[in-house]
Order: sequence, then C-alpha cells, then structure tokens
Amino acid sequence: MKTKSLSHTHHQRFNTRGSITVVSLTWFAVTFMTMAAVTHVGSELLQRQRAQHAADAIALAWMDRGETAGRQLAGVYGVRLMRVESDSDRVRVWVQRGDHNASATAQYTQ
Repeated sequence: MKTKSLSHTHHQRFNTRGSITVVSLTWFAVTFMTMAAVTHVGSELLQRQRAQHAADAIALAWMDRGETAGRQLAGVYGVRLMRVESDSDRVRVWVQRGDHNASATAQYTQ
C-alpha cells in the first residue's frame, strides 16, 4: 500500500485553496462589474424618464396657466428650457436635464 507523504498532501491542499481563491476573486469581480453596469444603465433610464416627465408637466402648465407657470415649473424640476413653440391652442417645449433632452406637446382638444 502506498502512502502519501505529509508534505505532498499539504501541497495539494494549498493548490486547491489557491484555485478556489482565484475562482472566488474572479466571480466577485464579474459580479461587481455587472452590478456597476446595471446601476449605470438604470440611472441613465431614470434621468431620461425624469427629463420626459418634466417636459410633459411644463407643456401642460404652459398650456393651462401660461408662460409664467411653465417657466416656474421648469425651475422647480431643475431643467433648462431649450425651446418653446406656442400658439393659441398648442404648445411644444424642449427641455434639457443633465445630458438628457426631452420634448412634449400639449394642446386643447374639443
């Protein structure tokens, strides 16, 4: 019967532990990078949605209560009013929030 020396068994355990460490570190790195990417994409979508929500609200306020109300609401939402087209029954606004642009139209219907 063959017996393994104590130093040989110890060496095998060390190699196994080293392999597990490498796999674990790789797994943590991949998980971290995936979470960072998902967080970034989610944040971008949220900022785009907030810009669109602000544009919708400003267009409605402008149509219903006038230019002053629309401009005040732009300040409340923290967006930059880039352009406005307005006539008696329709208003279209373009806003910028950070790197995101959005537009919205409001009009009276009968």
